[in-house]
Amino acid sequence: MQGPEYEYRPKKAFSRAGFALMFATVAGLGLVYLAGWMARSGIGGFQRILYNDTLLLLASYIPLYGIGFLIFWLVIRKLPPAPIVKERMSFGRLFMLFCIGYGFSYLLNLLGSLITVLTGGMNISGQIQSFILMDSPLAVIIPVVVAPVAEELIFRKILIDRLIIYGEKTAIVFSAVCFGLFHRNLTQFLYAFWLGMVFGYVYSRSGKIHYTMGMHFLINGFSTLVARAASGMLRTASGSGGLSFDDIMGGRSTSSLAVVGLFGLVAIALVIMGIVFFCIRIRTLQFYYDEPLEIPKGQVFKTAYLNPGVILFAAVCIAFIVINLMGIIL
Repeated sequence: MQGPEYEYRPKKAFSRAGFALMFATVAGLGLVYLAGWMARSGIGGFQRILYNDTLLLLASYIPLYGIGFLIFWLVIRKLPPAPIVKERMSFGRLFMLFCIGYGFSYLLNLLGSLITVLTGGMNISGQIQSFILMDSPLAVIIPVVVAPVAEELIFRKILIDRLIIYGEKTAIVFSAVCFGLFHRNLTQFLYAFWLGMVFGYVYSRSGKIHYTMGMHFLINGFSTLVARAASGMLRTASGSGGLSFDDIMGGRSTSSLAVVGLFGLVAIALVIMGIVFFCIRIRTLQFYYDEPLEIPKGQVFKTAYLNPGVILFAAVCIAFIVINLMGIIL
């Protein structure tokens, strides 16, 4: 890369990225907790949040995906983006990477949940499911559409574009670590980190953010449909003979058992294919190492992670992870 905008200042660039994520996370969560406190205290009209699923979802996610995104962009926009070297990705290759991403993320989700249970931490899966099952269209729109779009723009498009100049592998791993930390609990950190690695590789090679958005959409949509269908097994039979989309989304049909079973078989198949594909392709995995400003080997960790911005962002997220493992409710 040529020009003064690409002056070699990697530590400053990674620190700015860390500060952008830290300010966005603190501001977003601060507004979420403020809204919750005002609702519980009955201040103004905020008490309505506690009794309206749509308002509760808006109060929980607008600060993070709206205001937080804006703050992130305002802080990081001074870093110039670098062009992505694009490769053509066939449907077969994308499917293989999707299986690798989903398969191992499924196993890591189980591992994280087990560790959380053994340490007496809070049941994050249960909390997520309670949001997904809320009686509001936003309970589907936010995890299936809003989250994939916002998170892919932040952690892949914006972050990798501005850091890939310092090394493809470094940018991908950094993006994945930050993506995992952003979820602020061990269960989601493990599988989000893995998905971040796969999504980062897909984006850095294709340059097409809609590829990773699509994968993210499928994974979140799959989980949402399963959760809502599973809830139908715990409800009174509706008496309908067929299984409509509304029955699945509302979890009202006794046929949800068949849906959950079908999705379970699909998940097992994806896990098996993911393991097989990973074993076949891992030895051929390569990263670009010809960037003129790439951080020298042996200095990556010190440069990318041991800087004020990233340390503060990591400290905030790790504090939440520890609190979660201790079972403390904020």
